[in-house]
Amino acid sequence: MKRKLWILSLLIFCCCCCSWAGEAWTLRGSLDRKGLHLANGLETISLGSRVIAVDPAWKHRFFLQDSPVAVTTVENGMVITSAGPAGDAVLEEYSLQLNGSRALLTLRMSLPEAMPTTVEYTAMLPAPALLAGASYRAELWDGRQVSGAIPEKWTDRHNPETLLEDIRKVTFINRYGYARIVIEVLEGGALRLVDRRAIPFENQECFWLGGEMPLTTAGLASRIAVTYDRPEIVYAEPQPGGALPDALPGTAVKRVAGASMPPFPLLPQPKEIVPGTGELRLPEVISMSITGAAEADRGRLQRAAARLFGRETGATVTAAAAGEALLKITVADAPALPVSPDGYQLAIDSSGIAIDSRSARGAFYGLQTIRGLLRDGAIAVRTIRDYPDLEFRGIHLLVDDHSLAVQGELIEKVLAPLKINHLVLECEYAAWDATKELHRPQAISKADLRELIELAEENFIEVSPLLQTLGHCEWLFVDGKNLDMAEDVSFPYAYNVSNPEVYELMTAILDEIREMFPNARYLHIGHDEVNIFLNFPKRPENIARGMAEIVYDDVMFYHRYATGHGWRLMMWHDMFATHQENPDIAGASDTPENLSALRDRLPKDIVFAVWRYEPETVYFADAAALLQEGFEVIGCPWNAYGNIENLARFCREHGALGLLQTSWTGYFGNQKLLDSEFPQVSAYVRAATRSWNGADAANGYDDNLVLGELLRRGEARPSGPGEWIDLGAVANLELTAEANPFLNHRLYGLEQLTPGPFNVGDGSFDLAGRDGKLMAVAVRSRLHPDFPAAVSLPLNRRGKALYFLQWSIACGQKTLTGVGRWLVRYRDGAEVEIPLLYGKTIYDPLAPFNYRFSGSNCRELGEGRLWFTRWDNPYPEKEIASLTLQSGPAEYPVCLLALSLEQ
Repeated sequence: MKRKLWILSLLIFCCCCCSWAGEAWTLRGSLDRKGLHLANGLETISLGSRVIAVDPAWKHRFFLQDSPVAVTTVENGMVITSAGPAGDAVLEEYSLQLNGSRALLTLRMSLPEAMPTTVEYTAMLPAPALLAGASYRAELWDGRQVSGAIPEKWTDRHNPETLLEDIRKVTFINRYGYARIVIEVLEGGALRLVDRRAIPFENQECFWLGGEMPLTTAGLASRIAVTYDRPEIVYAEPQPGGALPDALPGTAVKRVAGASMPPFPLLPQPKEIVPGTGELRLPEVISMSITGAAEADRGRLQRAAARLFGRETGATVTAAAAGEALLKITVADAPALPVSPDGYQLAIDSSGIAIDSRSARGAFYGLQTIRGLLRDGAIAVRTIRDYPDLEFRGIHLLVDDHSLAVQGELIEKVLAPLKINHLVLECEYAAWDATKELHRPQAISKADLRELIELAEENFIEVSPLLQTLGHCEWLFVDGKNLDMAEDVSFPYAYNVSNPEVYELMTAILDEIREMFPNARYLHIGHDEVNIFLNFPKRPENIARGMAEIVYDDVMFYHRYATGHGWRLMMWHDMFATHQENPDIAGASDTPENLSALRDRLPKDIVFAVWRYEPETVYFADAAALLQEGFEVIGCPWNAYGNIENLARFCREHGALGLLQTSWTGYFGNQKLLDSEFPQVSAYVRAATRSWNGADAANGYDDNLVLGELLRRGEARPSGPGEWIDLGAVANLELTAEANPFLNHRLYGLEQLTPGPFNVGDGSFDLAGRDGKLMAVAVRSRLHPDFPAAVSLPLNRRGKALYFLQWSIACGQKTLTGVGRWLVRYRDGAEVEIPLLYGKTIYDPLAPFNYRFSGSNCRELGEGRLWFTRWDNPYPEKEIASLTLQSGPAEYPVCLLALSLEQ
């Protein structure tokens, strides 16, 4: 993952406690070389902090990241100080003291010699859940008092937004009302609060709290107190329903849930559409002819058509002569067709469908557009002329032992239909024969990798390998192996370019890669951030050669190999860009090595993959310079909103080769990819549509919803008969404005509802109520401290599946966080646990769509959403005696609004 080279980066993460009172409110923290850690048992207080000392123009940095420091543990805290020469600025003290619900942060720095110096002090990075929607009252530096509220959602997608300035003291009440956060400057300069949720700070969505202060020979001192406690507030009281029956009553229904399949979206939106009159209704057997395609391509197109119509309409596809076919595909170099080989022309009238393209892949894309036009087995008459903005439309993926299942599904359901034409597979951890002693248990096998490549090529997607070289070579030193090849034995990250055994091993790996990727056009060698974590070069023989020469020689080794085997070399650009071209770069171009000068010597057939992740940038000077110098460039965004859009637009307007969407999901993260990294995967949708048709008017969709629906199309199945369970006797939380059940005087759209029958997506329910008031089943939480820790629902009936209409108000929990559980007890004494995992089996009313929660199990309420999940009973033959809802250890809010049972 690409990161900026900041001077001192202090990262904060969560330490958790379990009880509601006492320890849950006690701040916990530590301070070490890796940073400041501050949280309590309820939530993360801050996500990070940072101290930078620079000249005012930000050209020369005085306090270096690898400067030696000493960490001392003191009573109720820690202190970190400079432990030796540390450039031109000295960290005298950066300390944390804790006392119950109060923390004291102290920063003291000195400057031995007078020189213009500014300190940017990032005191805290408050977590989004901590302050989003919070009310505040602030005392400013000039004594004025101001008050207001933090927006629940960022309001400026393209720029960091300053929310408060000149802060001396500020008190926040979080949006749920259960927590008060007080931040006060006891010594030092004023603070500023900036919204960085849309424009991530150091790749983290957060708020930024800090300021800039001059550092002089008189020194600098700052003391900031942080308090987290509970304000005076009236909590909702439980409203029990009286004596419980032996079994909750139910209402019989013919079907508990349906199985709708939403139409495939027309994405990317075609460039030119001319509507006609009428429609073509497709028969059960579709005759098809293919003219002009090579034999192998003809087979791929036939299979693609069979898959498409079989899945979408249930029709079969048969071969026919061109004069008799309903679907006619012609591959020919006709002058009237779009110039791009990926372009196509699609004509639909009442007699049939015609697809014309200069290439088989273009014809394949015409088929994918048909998928987006189908509605209930028919296609409206129209003519489409379509072509991509960018030639290269790629996704970068990290492969592991779950790639074939997970990424294979993405290829078939998402990437190919959205007209992605290239995959770059990062594969240094694959189980190569040459690296047997380095294999990890999660490594992708060569057989699975070959099958994944074949699947992509079957869908007209080219595949190229990425092998990390020089930097990011931790894979080469697994379990302390090959340390003789490491540049720095104490930090094995880059290899020693003077050791010939390195290149012997790399050649052996590349030979295997070449056999595995026989149709690849590119070899991506990574080659980024070589000196980000260590002094490079480190070995005397390499210091003597100089960084510029060893980097150049290393690149040229791979260039010779690539060109000698018919590949073009591709590599990340950052080591060769200047700070003026990209202020966020982590390379060595502004150091005495001046690697940017190597661009004059590097072969112009190298393709530079320009990774730029900041969403606010619209002009990319480093990419522009490389293009002007004669290199081909591929823009490489990450997933922030604005980043993909701006970089795709730049590539289109400046003639770049294309777009490569990067994925930094962990080397072995594919098993949980769709649950834990859904925002990174939904970015594939935006990358695909923006690289084909980047017009803003063609991209007005919710990428999370689109991805969720694409992945789950066809998975829903209709239920059989069942019951709506009446929760009136067990419901204990009144969902009315008077009761204020969520402490913030908001009901998220529930005020629109009344007890009784209610549909949510494909599911049907009976909303709980009592005396005409909407009710829910709730357990003890930070919003409901007086409620019971568990509530039992007597069922005493058999069921094939249960449908839960439930939610958890987000209070900082991350995806897959356990927020509670259901305990299913059977009549024979057996038990089954249903974990309530945030984002997987339970969700928040304000949360975005994701893999588990999309349109088919959602009901929009205006301000919020209702979600349901299905649980398949592993023992349908057994009678379920009861269901028990239990609170989780961190007491996140959980409530059940309705329950349905399939018999």
